[in-house]
Amino acid sequence: MKKTRFSPFTLVELLMVCAIIAVLVGIGVGVYSVASRKSAESKTEAMIKKMCIALEAYKNKTGYYIQQSTVGAFYVDAYKSDMSPVGEYTINDFIDIPSTELGGKRAGDRGALTDPFGREFRYRCPGTNNRGSFDLYSQGADATTDADDLKNW
Repeated sequence: MKKTRFSPFTLVELLMVCAIIAVLVGIGVGVYSVASRKSAESKTEAMIKKMCIALEAYKNKTGYYIQQSTVGAFYVDAYKSDMSPVGEYTINDFIDIPSTELGGKRAGDRGALTDPFGREFRYRCPGTNNRGSFDLYSQGADATTDADDLKNW
């Protein structure tokens, strides 16, 4: 009877498998980071649209926009848990924003409204790009003021 010899994998075969796994992991991480950034950009655009609607409602009730002549952060006031089961924040004690839409804010917090990238939304009224109303934008993932900013104009 012949003895069969057990031949384990060679070093070259093991290295090839490791290289293939490394390439697949690299592709997966790249795809995940792109998808994550696109998701954050979409959420930021939705937040800007919602704040624009809220600011237009403010103007309809008061006759003017919240005034801020220089570009500055867009602030939210303290959390008001008695307004609804979810609770809401207010902007300048007037514009209600549900707490579920404010990432990183907790009950009692007051501060600048931030986008999903963790950067402050920037606001100016009267705007330089929207002369009849206001400019509202986020600097996005790169934190620089340039053409790829997410804005309302």
